[in-house]
Amino acid sequence: MNVKNSLKIAANEYNLIFKILLFDFIVFIVIFIISAAFLATEASEFIRQINDVHIFEKIQAVIDTILAGGSTEEAGAAVTEGFDEILEIFKVNSTFLNKTFIVMAVVYLLMRFLLNLRSIPVADILNTRMSSNTKFGFTSNLISNIGKSSKFSLALIAVQLPVDILIFALLYLLTGPLFSVFGVFALTLMFIIVIGLVTFKDTLTFCWIPSIVVDNKKIWSSFAESIKSGFKNFGTLYGIILILRVIAVAFFGIITVFTFGAGALIALPLIQIIQRTIELVFYYDKRKLRYYSDAGKDIVTPEGAEVEDIPVKKEDNVG
Repeated sequence: MNVKNSLKIAANEYNLIFKILLFDFIVFIVIFIISAAFLATEASEFIRQINDVHIFEKIQAVIDTILAGGSTEEAGAAVTEGFDEILEIFKVNSTFLNKTFIVMAVVYLLMRFLLNLRSIPVADILNTRMSSNTKFGFTSNLISNIGKSSKFSLALIAVQLPVDILIFALLYLLTGPLFSVFGVFALTLMFIIVIGLVTFKDTLTFCWIPSIVVDNKKIWSSFAESIKSGFKNFGTLYGIILILRVIAVAFFGIITVFTFGAGALIALPLIQIIQRTIELVFYYDKRKLRYYSDAGKDIVTPEGAEVEDIPVKKEDNVG
């Protein structure tokens, strides 16, 4: 697969970064409003009861006593009493806490659903550029693909959520044994395990979105094709995704540190655009389809592709 062509195509769509940022900002505002509305109406009494315990003040008193070289017995007893009061508050408010868990789970799933809505439009914009050198607006594409994006988002959650729960459960079961054997180095091993398992999952869904936007196949038909392609090209795809994951994590970490967090806002959508582009280039190569790169200045012909006239033309704008 030609990584150079993937980066060329992604670079020509740099303006997508800011459109994705705006979309994500709107989604997070919606989620914040829903969460704040619930907390304001349902959680105020619970929060008041917790505040009345003054647990943080009691902990601070213990710290001050230790620093002053005094006896911590009385202050420690106050902290213990405070935690006992908090446990009692949790018991009394068990119905509210169960309700909170359900609401937060629904809000989390809603956030995943809304954020997934951008996947198809981003891929479709890149695909349109590659196939016809036409520039498609993000908003118009989002609206025109809202039905397909909604179905895909629900399907993606249905596939990924059980896998994510299994990965979390596996890590939970491995935490004790790993720390007992490797100590603090268990954190590194757990990170490697997570990367390996997530890469395996992404290998099997690598061609899911390209199959939808390039060949206009139905959601589950595309998923089945992606699974088949994932196993058929497992070594190649696993290597591509693993390298992409490592580079993405390193890039995200470096840019976040050196920009005091601000760079993370740019890094996340940029990584998504590059990933979508790499998926599409691999799929085009696999399907032996010719495509534009470098804003229509070059036409890439995969080995074995039928050479048809695909004119080098000026950029068109749609939406």
